[in-house]
Amino acid sequence: MSITRLRQPRLVARAAWAASIAPATASQAVDWTFYRKDLAGTANAGEPLTLDQAGALEINREILLVVTDFALSATDASAVQGSSATSKVTVTPNYGFAAPVNLSVSGLPTGTTASFDPGQATTVSTLTLLTSSTTPPGTYQLQISGTAGTLARSCTFPLVVTPPADFQVAVGPSSQQASPGGQAIYTVTIPMSGGFSQPITLSVTGLPPGATFAFAPQGNTQVLTVTLAANTAPGLWTFSILATADGLTRVVSASLTVVAAVVPPAPKTGCGSGGSAGLGTALLGFFLAVRLWRRRQGAQPCAALESSVVSE
Repeated sequence: MSITRLRQPRLVARAAWAASIAPATASQAVDWTFYRKDLAGTANAGEPLTLDQAGALEINREILLVVTDFALSATDASAVQGSSATSKVTVTPNYGFAAPVNLSVSGLPTGTTASFDPGQATTVSTLTLLTSSTTPPGTYQLQISGTAGTLARSCTFPLVVTPPADFQVAVGPSSQQASPGGQAIYTVTIPMSGGFSQPITLSVTGLPPGATFAFAPQGNTQVLTVTLAANTAPGLWTFSILATADGLTRVVSASLTVVAAVVPPAPKTGCGSGGSAGLGTALLGFFLAVRLWRRRQGAQPCAALESSVVSE
């Protein structure tokens, strides 16, 4: 504030004063209250600034300027995607400020709504932030604005949105083939999010009749072995792998093609394999050798035996 004296030549015994505020345009709006004190120290609150005939007394007048103001602050907030979070908004009055402050918030993420309780606060208000399933996870800087008359103040605070605790199930390869009585092997993975830590139960439905399954842990995965019965009919079978935990169930499908078993061909029969023709040839050779031997010994050949051999 600056005080400027205005000279009046015709009134030597009087002195006139004018008050002006510098700068003319303030960067922040404030409320002004003026007081006047006389030499005795008596203050007259709210009295307009005027001049009287007592020049000496007028020179020693004092002007007291009282500025009222307020500040805002808010606590951090966090929410799981699809749930709500709260932030405590505090209005701090300065220099006797007591007016209600109108509150608003900006910078909300997609799918999020906000409400103040109360909407006009003199001390504290609760800000409730409701996220949705479409709100992207992340950290957002929100701004709270407060207005009271010509005064406007603001503050910022972070809102952290995290994904819900969840899990999924996947299988690879998604298709295999095996013969009746054989086995097919699949690798099952279970991605988790949002800090999910509950135990998970795995099961299989829709396998061919007589087939069995077993899971075995292998690092961060589970190895699924499907064993077929010996009489499993050839064809395409689609089955489901279920993962259950904490009331949640996730399902993935896989397929198994049963192919017919290859039967080896039966051994061929004939001369080279010891069949009836081969046996006859061997007997014929034997009896011919006997006949030759008997001739050399001067004996007569056995007609009956020869006839039998020839008939063979």
